[in-house]
Amino acid sequence: MTVDINEIANSIKRYQESGEGQRAKDQEQSAAAKLKHKAGLQKASREINKLRKEVRRVMEDRSMNSDTKRQRLNTLHERINQLSMNAVKRYQQPFH
Repeated sequence: MTVDINEIANSIKRYQESGEGQRAKDQEQSAAAKLKHKAGLQKASREINKLRKEVRRVMEDRSMNSDTKRQRLNTLHERINQLSMNAVKRYQQPFH
């Protein structure tokens, strides 16, 4: 979903920069439903990226025993999955 929205936003920006204002407006109007979710999806993406960085830190931590490390990784992965599911449920476009 984020990739699609970013592609739409980038194409609108390119149209504006190339002087095709009307084409940019047309694209913006046709994709208005998707674009209104851009900020929320970016926020969810940033949160997920922070958790993935934490996963990498835990994986690289040599002072943690295996059981503690596994529990921490499971917790982080559960949180990542929950954030992803919530974002999809919240911002998923209904099919027409």
